[in-house]
Amino acid sequence: MNIADLWAEIEEEQKWRQDEVRFFQNQVGNFVSNDDKNKYRKALILLLYAHFEGFCKFAFSHYIKAINSEGLNCGQANYAITALSLSEILKELRNPDKKNPEFKNALPDDAKLHLFAREQEFLEKSDDFNAKK
Repeated sequence: MNIADLWAEIEEEQKWRQDEVRFFQNQVGNFVSNDDKNKYRKALILLLYAHFEGFCKFAFSHYIKAINSEGLNCGQANYAITALSLSEILKELRNPDKKNPEFKNALPDDAKLHLFAREQEFLEKSDDFNAKK
């Protein structure tokens, strides 16, 4: 998918959502009492939230699909995308309960030592990260 197609689909999604919100905003004038107008406006807040959340989910998932369809590896992507794609590996790096097999039973629970072992393992595997899709 090229960037023009991606933007066109995202803009089309945004357009129908904006049109729908605008329609409901224009309906406020049909109410006579201020109480009814305020009730309607409160309901519009829910609609705005739903549209905003739905649009963000659509745009992000569409963007992710477009990036994945390019078949890039981490070395070709920007650092933000790479960090996101390596989130499980980075989560393991920060997990204080993960113990290196060499230190699992032989030593007492030493958090600094286990962190050092996780960091070492991370660096040993870092060359493989750039090749990861």
